[in-house]
Amino acid sequence: MNFSFDSAKMPKIALLLTIPIVLLMWILPTEYFQGAAMGWIENTLGRQEIKEWGYNQPAWHNDYKSILLDKYKVYIFHSGEGSFISLKKSRYYEGYNLTMKKMLIKKYGKDIFLECEKEAAERVDQRNKILKSSPSPE
Repeated sequence: MNFSFDSAKMPKIALLLTIPIVLLMWILPTEYFQGAAMGWIENTLGRQEIKEWGYNQPAWHNDYKSILLDKYKVYIFHSGEGSFISLKKSRYYEGYNLTMKKMLIKKYGKDIFLECEKEAAERVDQRNKILKSSPSPE
């Protein structure tokens, strides 16, 4: 077999391949796709992590994190940057988290995040009931 490349067609082919890629990079937020790709890679390698930021978390959040870790080995990484992070970083986290959550829900066949959220809220409610029913020290 004899393969030959027509050198006159190569620039046209390269241009046809380059234009859609450049347009996608210009139109769509690349940070989101980088985060989604990294979420897929890390999940495939066995790392299960959700990224979060901000300090306004519900009362049951610490219980939620420990339940996710104990039951499903999902670690919640807190960036520690407060409520205001860059738009690029928030897009990256959104892509990463959405991909990771979809893969974990598919892996376990149920919404483990909703399950752990409900369990954590129940734990906090039980603790609050116990605290309210116990006599106050005088």
